Amino acid sequence: MADNELNKEELQSTDDTTTEADNNVAEAGTETETETDDTYVSQFGELTDTSEDVTDKNVAAAVETEVKKKSKAAPIIITVIIVLILAALGIGAYFMFSSPSIIGSWKYEQGDTVVYYTFTDTKISIQAGDNIAQRTASYDYKMKNDGNKKSFDILISDQVAATYNYEVTGNDISGKNLKLTVDTGTDATDATTASEDSTNTMKFTGIKSVDLGAIKTMDDYKTDDKLVGEWKNVDVGFSYIFGDDGVIQTISTSAGESVFKCGYSVEGTTITAVVSEEQDPTKFDFTYDGDNKIVISGTTFVRTDSKGEPLEALPESSAITDDTLTGDDTAPTSAGDESSDQAEADNETVSATAAE
Repeated sequence: MADNELNKEELQSTDDTTTEADNNVAEAGTETETETDDTYVSQFGELTDTSEDVTDKNVAAAVETEVKKKSKAAPIIITVIIVLILAALGIGAYFMFSSPSIIGSWKYEQGDTVVYYTFTDTKISIQAGDNIAQRTASYDYKMKNDGNKKSFDILISDQVAATYNYEVTGNDISGKNLKLTVDTGTDATDATTASEDSTNTMKFTGIKSVDLGAIKTMDDYKTDDKLVGEWKNVDVGFSYIFGDDGVIQTISTSAGESVFKCGYSVEGTTITAVVSEEQDPTKFDFTYDGDNKIVISGTTFVRTDSKGEPLEALPESSAITDDTLTGDDTAPTSAGDESSDQAEADNETVSATAAE
């Protein structure tokens, strides 16, 4: 009996112990589970933060690397662009300043002789003179395509009057030079191998423009209001222009166009013209034939309108009958050519051919 009671107490004690142990285990499990959950959440959060930081760092590093690459490439690109620009400028400057074109103005000077040649696309103008008398002769010209030879023809009435070989050297910065050589029909291939005889070759210096200056008028010159204006003889291709400023011009269109200018004065029916400082003034007479005609040394000229057209017809016989207008040194048209050394340089070949 006593043993049974003892056994019950032991069993009860054991149950209580077991129950308490189970409770402790349960509590421990709960605490562990709670702690485990807290720890997991914390670790998950740390892992998440660390992953984002690594990604940001990688992106930043990649961007920094790309920036460094572009920074290194930028100077190279800029250098290439600058080189290309300089090359383009150099090529442009070469064609701009080193063009072998004959177009432009050129100065020929030898001793007291000074002559200016000006080339446009189709015209050549030869100018000479000073403030006493000036002459400008203009001709058509045409470039020739003759192999290696650079040459051109001077045309009068569409006919070849003379052929020149030419050579252009230098540039617009340091200065350009032109050499003209009369083509005598030899087998020369260019201007450098053609004859360099002084009568056949002229050497020029490039200039920006030609300015012969204003004509010096005669002291106390007089004009005639009725005489002032242009008077033309279309049959011979010759005109007088009497200015109210004391300057007379003669224009010849029989071979190209030649203009001569000098100072003049009128006294009664006599015209006095100063064609050279070395020569005495040239004098010639004139008379009026009505309102629109004038006779100078036996030749009739007709007044022109604002367009340069004669106001009346010429009489049947209007040929020049006096040496005043035919090229003698008594006329303003030629005195400037014949009375100075400028005539030698002023294209003797063209002049001779034109006269023929």
